[in-house]
Amino acid sequence: MNKNYSVSEHLIQTKDGKIFGLLYKPDNIMNAPTIIICHGFTGTYRDNIDYAEHFVSQGYVVYIFDFRGGSIESKSDGKMTDMSVMTEVKDLNEVVNNIRSLKFVQPNRITLIGKSQGGVVSAIFAARNPNLINKLVLIYPAFVIHDDAHKLFKSLDEVPETYKVFDESSTVGKRYAQDIWNYDVYKEIGKFDKPVLIIHGSKDKIVPIFYSEKASKIYPNVTFKIIRGAGHGFGPTYTPESFQYIDSFLKKTKNFS
Repeated sequence: MNKNYSVSEHLIQTKDGKIFGLLYKPDNIMNAPTIIICHGFTGTYRDNIDYAEHFVSQGYVVYIFDFRGGSIESKSDGKMTDMSVMTEVKDLNEVVNNIRSLKFVQPNRITLIGKSQGGVVSAIFAARNPNLINKLVLIYPAFVIHDDAHKLFKSLDEVPETYKVFDESSTVGKRYAQDIWNYDVYKEIGKFDKPVLIIHGSKDKIVPIFYSEKASKIYPNVTFKIIRGAGHGFGPTYTPESFQYIDSFLKKTKNFS
């Protein structure tokens, strides 16, 4: 099967370590609109390969990557016990500025797509850097992280040096709770006034849909789509529906700048 695009490893070296990713580039294209996709908690770039293949086939440059310490299977540097939402915001800053500098990328047409924790990271970064991001897509964004930390511990003093969020593969350090403990994401995200698409499953038990409903009332320029029957992670059953919503959103906002 012939492909109309190429895929290559694209490493970003920062003072805090290496960020590993894959760059999808359509053939014979310059000055292209670009999509950067952020994985969720304990995820990797592999979780976004289907999204990358879908969007590169439509003419977008796409970059998928591993956050530093993003999971025990991460190909980027760093340890999970040093990772937090805010360290990932810092990583995303490195990624966005690196990708914007590529000669075949149109720097004022960058769309961020973030899943789960990657959605929170994307939302925070976009709010702090609206000049760098053109459009934002949040897929079951984990705005629940702050509340989950407060359910686990009564105070920061109770947070141990390491603890498990779910199981052995999700062991994080104290910083994970510290960096989000007194932070209200809803007070910041509304600063991003460019187009936003939020997609959430109606049966999400990890991040109840309430959190996205609340966000949809804060963003000034938002489209909110619910996938009926979907949980946290769409899989092959519901991913095609998410593609339809994103395709429609990108087409509708094609000339936005």
